[in-house]
Amino acid sequence: MDKPIRVLIVDDSEDDGLLLVRNLKNGGFSPSYEQVDTAEAMSKALDNQTWDVILCDNSMPAFDAASALELYKDKGLDLPFIIVSGTIADETAVAAMKAGAHDYIMKGNLARLSSAIDRELREAKNRQERRNTEIQLRKSEEKYRLLVESTPDWVWMCDRKSRHTFSNNSVKEILGYEIHEILGNTALSLIHKEDRKSVQKWFQNAKKQKRGWRGSVIRWQHKDKSIRFLETIAEPILDANGSLTGFTGIDRDVTARKQSEEALQNAHNE
Repeated sequence: MDKPIRVLIVDDSEDDGLLLVRNLKNGGFSPSYEQVDTAEAMSKALDNQTWDVILCDNSMPAFDAASALELYKDKGLDLPFIIVSGTIADETAVAAMKAGAHDYIMKGNLARLSSAIDRELREAKNRQERRNTEIQLRKSEEKYRLLVESTPDWVWMCDRKSRHTFSNNSVKEILGYEIHEILGNTALSLIHKEDRKSVQKWFQNAKKQKRGWRGSVIRWQHKDKSIRFLETIAEPILDANGSLTGFTGIDRDVTARKQSEEALQNAHNE
């Protein structure tokens, strides 16, 4: 079954335009097309509908491929722009390719026109898919950023040596530190001295086994020297080769809960 394709032909010769259409049909396409030969007509055609490919002659009485290419770029389009010309100097063809044309084909040798269009349509589709992926990634990153910045929990990342490489703003509310005071400092330097050995041991084991930990309550030193109890969930960060590069985690302030539990325990012991 022939492949439908919408073709904008920029050429002043009606016979050459029909030759291109016939070649496309022979190459397995079912083209719908419009032919223009001025900047005004090309601009109107680009504004009025969507095209799959532009086939442009190099030189016309009132227009040329270089001007058509500039117009195409000004529209912010990304579809195959192929120069199909009776004559074109090598330096002109090279300049056109550098300026954004995707290919050039001589009118006397149209045998590879269909294959060139197929190739460029695939490339255009791949570029669009990459753009869509990047857009979705940016949206996902923005949602993650909003989530991270809105949570009251402390979200952090550290490297293999437990030095903090990222922190959200909640660290100020929980531990009293500004973000810049956290970054570059090790987790151990902020943990209460009575819990440092156990955390250090955990880091050592986690590096070997590349696994995280959940639900551990650790005593941290607040900037004002008081103690905060934080419940930690952490996971390893692995690179593409599976090598450990650091950890990411979320700490929840459970100080009030721990104080209540200790108060109840003390009351029970009296």
